[in-house]
Amino acid sequence: LIVFWSVIIGMLITVNINAHYSETIEGAENEARDHFRLNMHYLAWNDKMGGVYVQSDKVAPNPYLKVPNRDIITKDNRQLTLVNPAYMTRMVYESIIASTPDPIINKITSLKPLNPINFPDRWEQKNLEAFERNEYKERSEVTEILGRPYLRFISMFITEESCLKCHAHQGYKVGDVRGAITVSVPLTKLFELKRETDIKIVGGYCFLWLFGTVGIAISSRRRSLDEVNLKISEKEYRTVAEYTYDWECWVDPDSRLRYISPSCEIHTGYSREEFLRDTDLMERITHPDDRNEFANHVPATSEATSQAHRHYVDFRIITKSGEERWFAHICQPVYEPDGEYLGQRASNRDITDRKQAEEALQVSKETLQRQNEELQAAKTAADSANIAKSQFLANMSHEIRTPMNGVIGMTQLLELSGLTDEQREYVTALKLSGHNLLSLINDILDLSKIEAEMVAIELMDFSLERCVNEVVLTQTSAANGKGL
Repeated sequence: LIVFWSVIIGMLITVNINAHYSETIEGAENEARDHFRLNMHYLAWNDKMGGVYVQSDKVAPNPYLKVPNRDIITKDNRQLTLVNPAYMTRMVYESIIASTPDPIINKITSLKPLNPINFPDRWEQKNLEAFERNEYKERSEVTEILGRPYLRFISMFITEESCLKCHAHQGYKVGDVRGAITVSVPLTKLFELKRETDIKIVGGYCFLWLFGTVGIAISSRRRSLDEVNLKISEKEYRTVAEYTYDWECWVDPDSRLRYISPSCEIHTGYSREEFLRDTDLMERITHPDDRNEFANHVPATSEATSQAHRHYVDFRIITKSGEERWFAHICQPVYEPDGEYLGQRASNRDITDRKQAEEALQVSKETLQRQNEELQAAKTAADSANIAKSQFLANMSHEIRTPMNGVIGMTQLLELSGLTDEQREYVTALKLSGHNLLSLINDILDLSKIEAEMVAIELMDFSLERCVNEVVLTQTSAANGKGL
């Protein structure tokens, strides 16, 4: 870039120096043209006067002027000679040349000059011939005269009626190109001024080049850093976007797919080039039962473009291999920093395993619910059976206690009769067994109360010795029978 900038500055310097050179030459041409017009006024004035007589002791007679009364003597005996326009102009030119070391050189020239000094050089002859062919009326060139730079300017002049007095014998007619005047303007001072200006131009552009080069260097450094940051940012983007397992995409405001991550091929079997090339592929692979819901999950309202609004939908696709897969879709609007809406940024995550687990969990839930219902029914039946059993035990306890009370009452009456000691012992044992059986029946009744949660616990005195004696008494007969 610095090389390009240097070339531009070099071209600008060259163009400006050349333009300044052209302006210098154009200024010299204008100066020469002004001198030409001044000369033509001198010639016209002299021609209008028919020439001017001057004293012969001041001006030598023109030997090339062949006209009557060229030299005359006045009544006061002064000798005069006729000075024609060309002769006057040449003498003025000679005086100008003698007056300054760097003069403007004027010359009258013609293809048929009367004075040999007016013969044209090669350049003048070429232009005079072009004037006669009417190719142009003036020309200029930059050349050296006496080792110094000059601008030579030549312009033609036409034969007029007054010119025929001196030049008719040469065959000129009114309107013919009679000759030209060459004006040579010195360029030494102009070139010195130009050189000073060129130095300023070059210096200014060098400063501009230096300033621009420093700016380019700083800009290049910043651009280099920006490129590094851009590469880092691009690497981060590609790491996140290109290597994400989820299926990522971006849809613009016109619903055109602008980006899709390569992971789409892992999930669908279709490459991202196929998605970008085929705009209807997404619709075709969506499960027929989910197409309508998926197509309308983003409402066509301003709510859809709200920065805080996200849209969710679960849908199924049919992969390239014919497999059915579930995906969780989430999308949200994206914007430029200036607020321009760019479309929807979406992410699709494969949730097939989750959906299958949910289906298996639902089946297990239904099975467990059915088993719970069966267990509840069994529990209800068991509770009914327990209630029936308790009612049966309560009824049986009442029914058995009544005759037992009768047996105990008879033993009490029997004790009042005349009994032997052995018989009394048997009656006492019978009475004790009856009380024990009645106590057992009460315990069965208490068991039914426990199941019915109606039992009442009482605090009573207890004699261990009495309890042991009663056990011995009731078991004596059985022990004797066994020889114990």
